[in-house]
Amino acid sequence: QDPKIFNTVNDGGYSPLILACYRGNNEVAQFLIENGSDINGTSSMGTPLMASVVKGNIQIVKMLLSKKAAVDLADANGITPLIYAVQFNNVELTKLLLDNNADKTKVDKSGKTAFEYAVFSGNESLINLLK
Repeated sequence: QDPKIFNTVNDGGYSPLILACYRGNNEVAQFLIENGSDINGTSSMGTPLMASVVKGNIQIVKMLLSKKAAVDLADANGITPLIYAVQFNNVELTKLLLDNNADKTKVDKSGKTAFEYAVFSGNESLINLLK
């Protein structure tokens, strides 16, 4: 099998892996990851890791991190997976990303860090993780 086929994008610019992550299709995502799909491939909406974080899918996030997905890649708005985890109030994913060396000092295009979003949310658990 030619892994390049798994990195072909549709008209919207999405790879099969990004779509599987957004749709929460763990079996397809696992197959694609294990068969050479680009785990750091980007679309206008970000990376497979971002898609999995946005969907709150810890299983796919763990799978991607175990394959060394780039934890600090940002989307067009400068938002990293860590910032998304905080924006979606997901303490478990925030902790997992930090445990995998996510850079909490990264700022998005509006100049905000994950910590600032945590403070804005009022979520004490997130604030304490990011202090």
